[in-house]
Amino acid sequence: MTNDIKIALAQINVIAGEPEINVKNMLSKIEEAKQKHVDLICFPEMCIGGYLLGDKFLEDAFCEELMSYNEEIIKASDDIAICYGNIYVDNSGKGYHPNKDGRSRKYNAVYVVQNGKYVNRKRENNILPIGVQPKTLLPNYRFFDDERYFFSLLDVALDYGKSLEELVSPFLITVKGKQVSIGMELCEDLWCRDYRCKSEPINVTKILIEHGAQSIINLSASPWTFMKNNARDRRVKFLKEKTDAFVKFYYVNCVGVQNNGKNIITFDGGSTVYNEEGEPCMFSKKGWQEDLMIIDKNSSFKSLTRAIGDTIQEKYKAIINGLKNSNNILGNNPKFVIGLSGGVDSSLVATLLVLAFGKENVVGVNMPSKYNSSKTKASAKTLAENLDIKYLVFPIEELVKANSKSLESDGESLSEFNLENVQAKIRGTS
Repeated sequence: MTNDIKIALAQINVIAGEPEINVKNMLSKIEEAKQKHVDLICFPEMCIGGYLLGDKFLEDAFCEELMSYNEEIIKASDDIAICYGNIYVDNSGKGYHPNKDGRSRKYNAVYVVQNGKYVNRKRENNILPIGVQPKTLLPNYRFFDDERYFFSLLDVALDYGKSLEELVSPFLITVKGKQVSIGMELCEDLWCRDYRCKSEPINVTKILIEHGAQSIINLSASPWTFMKNNARDRRVKFLKEKTDAFVKFYYVNCVGVQNNGKNIITFDGGSTVYNEEGEPCMFSKKGWQEDLMIIDKNSSFKSLTRAIGDTIQEKYKAIINGLKNSNNILGNNPKFVIGLSGGVDSSLVATLLVLAFGKENVVGVNMPSKYNSSKTKASAKTLAENLDIKYLVFPIEELVKANSKSLESDGESLSEFNLENVQAKIRGTS
């Protein structure tokens, strides 16, 4: 029956903190999928409000707003099943079950809806809400802060004295009058090799398959890093090796830029379908762009080899696409003023900005003092001419003298190092 199901992977640009825009985009993709007679459309993790939102997740009013958009998705689910990521705030009032910070319990969750209602699991547990499955494994390293905000499925099992196996079950969606068992998981759940219990990985995929999942959907918000797609391929192969009978594995990721207040992170998409051998067999053809991948009974599930990109080229793509997609952070049509010293760093930054935003949006400024050689000043001017950007020169020697005189009023002369810092301060604040 799984060969008859038509699945769409909606690789969309998720704008953090803009649920109205994201939902409007989702509804458009849902309508497109309906026109193509799709049975199940899958969206990325936390696609309603964004994944990297920092302490916005601590604001109850904001979280309630995110959950209010669930009604719009449910209304759009006539004649189609939809799975998507959003926060779930547990206000059920069934006993005392808080988050670890004492606030309302929050899940980073996958929602599954169809025909105007939440979809049942193959085996309900009377603990988790119908149609909602929390993320099992919460990353808490580098810029990931999931454990700061969310309660994991592992934590739920501990709270209720249950095993993980008792809480993990596939969902039953209806396709052509028959029920199809689909396992749902979120991002980190596939990177389970590093999460251990009794010397074994906490393998949600394996549990879902053992409980009857005929396919697995992984909803992700997975940031770009060099060779990340190849690393993911190896992790899916690991899941296959740890499972007696693997099933088709559908991975959907977002694109765009998100900012958690500490880091600006780029997402490249890379949505992929894997066959029963755990090998990639379909790739999104639109890296760094939105895509609606359609997979049906006519699709080929023959194993493919993923190309290994050139290091410099891939990093260049990441930087340029990250800059181009940063409008939600910088505002529309941003302008940039770059201090051009004539050195490598400022030259590279100015060039990248011109490539990403156009020469009309970049201004180069040279602020020389007596310490700047004619060679570096000439280099800065030549770069501006080659990039065809507006170029301004503001000598700062008189400002350096005035600052130095003030700082030496105690009778102590400034060192060369001190003078370098004085110039840097003037350039940074003028």
